[in-house]
Amino acid sequence: MNKIDLSKAKVISNPRPEPNVFENVNASCSFCSSYVPQVVEIPNVREFDIFKSRVFICRLCLDRLCNQLDKAMVNSFTEKG
Repeated sequence: MNKIDLSKAKVISNPRPEPNVFENVNASCSFCSSYVPQVVEIPNVREFDIFKSRVFICRLCLDRLCNQLDKAMVNSFTEKG
C-alpha cells in the first residue's frame, strides 16, 4: 500500500452551503409529502438552480437519497475500473 505524504497538502474549504435543520415544526417533506417534526432544507446553489422554491426533506428520505447516491457512485467506479 502506498503511503501518502499529507504534510504539504493544501486544505480546500467546502464550497457547498451547510443545510438548515428545522426542529419542532410540522413541516411537509417535499419528497414523501409526510408531515414530520424535523426537516432539512436542501441548499439551493445558484450555479445549479434546479429548485424554484425552498425544498425540505425528512430524515428518512434524506437517508434513502444518500444511500442511492452512494450506490450510484460505487457502481460508477466499478464500471470504469
